[in-house]
Order: sequence, then structure tokens, then C-alpha cells
Amino acid sequence: MSSRCGAPERLTRAPPWREPNACVTDILVFGETGLVAARRGPGGKPAVIPFGLVPAPRAPKGIIIAAEIIASPIGTVAMRGPMVPSAPFPPGAERSGLPYLKVSASGFIDTGYACRPDVPALVVTGPPPGMITMGGYRFLLEELQEMVDRTGCGDARLTVLPDALAGHRLAASTSDRESMQASLRLHGANPLLVEAFGFGRPDA
Repeated sequence: MSSRCGAPERLTRAPPWREPNACVTDILVFGETGLVAARRGPGGKPAVIPFGLVPAPRAPKGIIIAAEIIASPIGTVAMRGPMVPSAPFPPGAERSGLPYLKVSASGFIDTGYACRPDVPALVVTGPPPGMITMGGYRFLLEELQEMVDRTGCGDARLTVLPDALAGHRLAASTSDRESMQASLRLHGANPLLVEAFGFGRPDA
């Protein structure tokens, strides 16, 4: 048995699984909201995940309901159920003035991932606007650029590139890479951002 975690919007472009002696399970991770796992069938293609209740195991008579998935009125994926937070965290976050996970009165949380609401199965078409995913990390590109700008190390440009395994990767360019990397480390920047300047140019 093998598992594959990845950006949900890339599932439709995933190549078929050709290993006959092992099964693979795709794990669609919707940021901090929740995840959905689906094992591929004999043909090796990603399993169809219908809107509605998601049992576990995925057989019609699954033991438990792991999640419920719907398309929101604005065409994004919304989830609720045991795999999804049921209240803002930490308690009182909704009164803090800071960003927090919003739970609707019906228990659904909008993941921000765009989907096709006109088809019966889940087809994710894009990540939340401005959000990039690198392995288990999610970042707002705007916040990363602001951190780079605050270093005062001159003009710098961040570029987001697709990555078959991690979802995305960062590349960056600046006139003084060493000073930029040193300043970012001093400010406690994530190592993924620091190392982006090691590529030297966005197309490296």
C-alpha cells in the first residue's frame, strides 16, 4: 500500500498508477480545513469522489462518515464532518481581529479551493487565490513578498513554479543573494523562502 499527498487541483492531471503489486491512495489535503483519501482502482486512475457524504472505508456500507463535501454558492469546495474543525480555534479567535477559520451555522467550512459545481463528482480547479503550497506548508504569496521587501536588501522578485510532488516551489532573484538570505534568516523566515534565493534566477 502506498499513499500520495498532493494539491487537490492537480489530481486530474496525475498519471495512472502502473504498479500491479501495490495499491496507491490519493490524499487530497485542503489546507487546514480537512482531507479526503481515495484508493485507486485496478485501472490506476484517481478514484471519483462524489459530492455528498464520504464514508470510510469508501465502500457503500462504510463504517463511518468521514466528511461531507459540497460546492458552495460561489463555486468553492466546502466541507464538514469528523475530519473538519467544528469551531474557530483558538476559542475566541473570532473576536481577536486576526484571521481565523470561519465555520458556518450549518457546520461547513469553505476551503477556498475552486471547483466545478456543474458536475456530480469533485473536480478541483484551483487553490485559494494568492495561496501557494509547498509540501506541508501553505503561504500567502503577498506575505512572503512583504517579508522580502522588509529586509531592505534591494529589489527582489519571487516566482511560483509548479512542482509535481510538492505542489509549488519558489524561485527568486535579487542583486545580492547572500545579503538577502542572511537578512531573511535573521528575521526568522521559513527556510523554503531563504533557499528560494539560492536558485539565482526564477527560471533556474
